Amino acid sequence: MLAEIKQELQRLGLKGRGALASTIGAAWGIARYGWKPWALVPDAKTTLFLAPLPVIALRLPIEISVTLGRLGVERIGDLLQLPRDQLRSRFGPMLLTRIDQALGTISETFVAIEPPLEFVAGQTLEFSLADQEAIRSVIAGLLKQLARSLAVHCRGALRIACRFDCEGALPVTLEAGWFQPTADSRRLLEVMELELERLRLAAPTTAITLTVVRHAALAERQVVLFDQERCLNRSRPLAQLVDRLVGRLGEERVVRCKLLPETQPEFAYEKTLFINGIGMPRPRKSSSSKQSLGVLDRPLHLLRRPEPLAVIAPVPDGPPIRFRRHGQQHHVLGHAGPERIETGWWRGRSAWRDYYRVETTEGRRFWLFRRHSDGKWFLHGVYG
Repeated sequence: MLAEIKQELQRLGLKGRGALASTIGAAWGIARYGWKPWALVPDAKTTLFLAPLPVIALRLPIEISVTLGRLGVERIGDLLQLPRDQLRSRFGPMLLTRIDQALGTISETFVAIEPPLEFVAGQTLEFSLADQEAIRSVIAGLLKQLARSLAVHCRGALRIACRFDCEGALPVTLEAGWFQPTADSRRLLEVMELELERLRLAAPTTAITLTVVRHAALAERQVVLFDQERCLNRSRPLAQLVDRLVGRLGEERVVRCKLLPETQPEFAYEKTLFINGIGMPRPRKSSSSKQSLGVLDRPLHLLRRPEPLAVIAPVPDGPPIRFRRHGQQHHVLGHAGPERIETGWWRGRSAWRDYYRVETTEGRRFWLFRRHSDGKWFLHGVYG
């Protein structure tokens, strides 16, 4: 077995060390600190192999190893000659436990690391394929295999990579993503077909391999008798719509807005990708200000940047009665406010504004603010 491990590492171009012994502790120490890179340790010679090794080879804490070195005990052979009762009183039970584990006086067990779940389906083609419909048929079959394997483990695919080995050319890879984890082969194929429409192979493919790159637990739901699913995060129709949009437009073009606990309006949201849920980076820091606003107090349409306005107000700090925008004069019929926002000092430039919700004689509603630093007016949002 040791020879096979060594041979496999060499085949992969890797260098390694190994030891085969009757105890975990002995194999661990000899593999790392032994004078031979590959050692087969007979049971009767375990002590002989361990004796010349440094005490750290017993898997001791660094503090104990350093203390032993200061006392002149640098090798395991020197340590084994010392009285056990003195070792226990000076260093505690850990040192004796490691010695006994290495020599096999006491047993030691370890928990094997479970390999991560891998979901892969592939097919080497008897004849190379270039026809799109034939390739789709192969992928449909592979997706059914993946779906069955995922369902057995109660997992759903979130991203699948498809690799095409091409005849006399470099492999081609495409990926597809899903908004919700799914093990439905029809839904998997529906999104994968959108990606296949953009597939361009330099040569006929000789093998196709599908790998689930990301997966998550499948959600178990109670079937609703009458009402439709009202929670967007668990809505299957929404998930199917998002999957189709992402397949057509690309992941970076399908986003949603997430509200943030921030008073300054332009920093009160961030755009988040539907697929993968990654936020679009933007500088922000939450404000400590608190306010209670109704659902319709803020406009749904916020301008990318506040737009300067020519405003007439009866008093310097009063509400507007008239303003001009894009060459058109607007007369204010009614207003609500001001709503004062003073925040942003941690960004190096604070915002001190008075916001007004105004309705014009034409029936249109706007969100204006006056900047306290210079008294200038700006349009920040439009209602409806």
